[in-house]
Amino acid sequence: MASLTCIPKNVAMALKTRLKSGELTPAKLAEMTSKERHDYFAKFLDEDYASSVNALYEAKTLVADRERGLVTWLKTVTGMKPEARRELIDRVRKMDRILSPAEEEEFLADLAAKRLGVGVTQDEAKTIAALSKDYQDKVADAMNSAKGSDDRIEAGAARVRFDNYVAGLKRDANVRNIRDWKSQPLRSLGGQFSDIGGLAKSLKASMDLSFTFRQGFKSMFAHPVQWADNAANGVKLAIRQLGHKGTSDDVINAVKAEIYGRENALNGAYQKMRLDLGTVEEAYPTSLPEKVPLLGRLYKASETAFNGTAYRLRADVADQMMREAVRAGRDVTDKELLRSIGTYVNSLTGRGDLGRAEGFAKAFNNLFFSPRFFKSNVDFLTAHMFDRTMDPLLKRRAAINLMRMIAGVGSGLAAAKAINPDLVNFDATSADFGKVKVGDTRVDVTAGMASLLNLLARSADIVARGATQGEVRLGNKKSYDRQNPLGALFATFLSNKLAPLPGVVRDIGKGEGFNGDPMNLNSTEGLANTAAGLFAPIPVTNTLELADDPDSIGPILGTMLDGLGFGTNTYK
Repeated sequence: MASLTCIPKNVAMALKTRLKSGELTPAKLAEMTSKERHDYFAKFLDEDYASSVNALYEAKTLVADRERGLVTWLKTVTGMKPEARRELIDRVRKMDRILSPAEEEEFLADLAAKRLGVGVTQDEAKTIAALSKDYQDKVADAMNSAKGSDDRIEAGAARVRFDNYVAGLKRDANVRNIRDWKSQPLRSLGGQFSDIGGLAKSLKASMDLSFTFRQGFKSMFAHPVQWADNAANGVKLAIRQLGHKGTSDDVINAVKAEIYGRENALNGAYQKMRLDLGTVEEAYPTSLPEKVPLLGRLYKASETAFNGTAYRLRADVADQMMREAVRAGRDVTDKELLRSIGTYVNSLTGRGDLGRAEGFAKAFNNLFFSPRFFKSNVDFLTAHMFDRTMDPLLKRRAAINLMRMIAGVGSGLAAAKAINPDLVNFDATSADFGKVKVGDTRVDVTAGMASLLNLLARSADIVARGATQGEVRLGNKKSYDRQNPLGALFATFLSNKLAPLPGVVRDIGKGEGFNGDPMNLNSTEGLANTAAGLFAPIPVTNTLELADDPDSIGPILGTMLDGLGFGTNTYK
């Protein structure tokens, strides 16, 4: 659907011309039915713009002050004022006040399509309005109810029903059919590659409980009580999901309903925080693996545990930060404070804010394995010091969290080194920095943050030695291209962060994988390695690597550690 913020100049001019000539007047528009207005606009606007302009007219003129609303509409469609972005529930609340009168039913489809960004039928728009009204009614009942009461759970469940219905409409709208392939072949082909990439990433990230010590690792030091509670709850969610027949969403829906029934959800605080609740997590961009027999149930269990733990931990930490803000005498209705809390909580649980690159988030997620998680680690290691909008209260808390993590991880590594000096390497330029080395197996105990520190240390070492002064050596080994060691360093770092699909394409180009295994499409072994690189879950491939190396930490222990989120790599 066309966006009103980017109407071509000739279209805006067509509206202005008709307004100035007197052909189009507020009085004439008011006398028309919704269908007549739509048909009138369609005479000189594209169908999409006709729907959008008509919907905006209806939205702006059916408010109490019709004249002021009409002026706002005129300014918007002529490009004099950009259309404000609104959160989904806010948009639907405004839409519901317009859709309710019986005489306005004709423009349901136009208005709902504009508000939700997806074309819908009149029946679907009516359902959206009904679900929205049901949610608002239940919120009113729940506001005066006790925490965890049936009224609050039911209000949360109503929100889940609404979200699921709208998500289903959007999902169906994105399904490519034969007509799409004929009219937009390149876009459809790109979408197909995106689907394959999402499938590969989802499968690679499944079959474990990795959120606990990977995305949730930072919160272990920052909010240990909430972390411990949700770590245990993640196991329960996986077991509960396995106990359900098929791949039902009942378990995750129950988690969402409980969260949406909390006070900070009902009063809109989570929404103002932009807390990532109910969103698609980077590790599970598609639900396609659920359709695979047997594997689908295991996949669903790991997905439910991951998502449920993430959502609940975010809500728990956000609630705690709201209580701390109250104790500090802060105004917890302040938008900037709430936004800072949301940024703090999201980053602490693996959902870093990509800033101006948010519009490219899906593309980045297809290219790199976990860009938001990577950004969350950057946020944590810098304590949000470069975020000018972050509230000082949250910056202080972030700095304390960083100190706790350094003390905790440092103490653990120091203890391991005291037991066996060969287990730990404190040389920040070494690939083993931040890891415990047992035989040929390296166990990352920093949730990936050591790789960032390693990158900085190597960069500093290259600069200190002189990037143009011959070959640069790090850790007694040849490091990178002598002509451009810094460029090679960063290229290698980014290459190691690639998502499964582009990573396999890279390996096919080189003819071999990380461990030297052949990667090509003209041999049985190469095809098998390519398929495994795309679709074999990481715990499975790591188990095989551990079993093949007699000097590894062992397949059982190694698989357990990796399944909990401690990254393991085994090589000579």
